[in-house]
Amino acid sequence: MTQTTVSRLVRTYQNALRLDEWEVALECVPLPQLGTDDKLGRIWPQFETMTATLEVATARPDEAVRSTILHEMLHLAVADVCRVVSLAKDELGPGTWNVLKESYEVAEERLVVRLTRAFGESV
Repeated sequence: MTQTTVSRLVRTYQNALRLDEWEVALECVPLPQLGTDDKLGRIWPQFETMTATLEVATARPDEAVRSTILHEMLHLAVADVCRVVSLAKDELGPGTWNVLKESYEVAEERLVVRLTRAFGESV
């Protein structure tokens, strides 16, 4: 998939998810650059500047790239909730925080996977 097509998909999902306040920078990267934990993409939101960097491995089948972009943009859509949860860190002890963080991350990923499947069929 070309970088132009990938950029167009990012804009399409950004508009569909009403994430217009975010400026999303795209980086098409080789798969090994994303690490060894089966990641196909990742997004790094910066709330202070309302910018995010989306890294996606594009040397894969088009449908896999499309699904990865949608998945990562959905992470951006729920990033506000993650930020709220992280505010509790200072109020909780390390043990409680670790349990909350791990539980939240699992729940967030499950939600994003469900939404990716649902929206992937309709977008």
